[in-house]
Amino acid sequence: MYTGNAFISQQFELPLLYKVIFAITLFIFSISMIYLYAPADTEDVPVVSKKERKKRKIISYIIVTVMLIAAVFIKNNIVSNILLVGILLQTISITRFAYKITNNKYGYEEYWKNKNMATN
Repeated sequence: MYTGNAFISQQFELPLLYKVIFAITLFIFSISMIYLYAPADTEDVPVVSKKERKKRKIISYIIVTVMLIAAVFIKNNIVSNILLVGILLQTISITRFAYKITNNKYGYEEYWKNKNMATN
């Protein structure tokens, strides 16, 4: 993911208008996925505290927003593309589809499932 991002980012140059349109679309997609799936955790390291989950979700919103704004205003095309592609890849990586492909489970859900089974 990391090397591929840098390689992909060197391969194209978006005019400013297209970059802004892509950033807005990516913002909507990212905010939606953060709302649904963040924070992304695993069975080995579940984030079970509601306070901690809320804190991490808010931090995710802030980071995505700042990175997208920076991607639009940074003059260096490769750096700007790295930010855009990086956000896209990271957002995709927290979806149910990505967890299914990588054979992972959401730690928070598994924690509560196991806890409920133990109490029954």
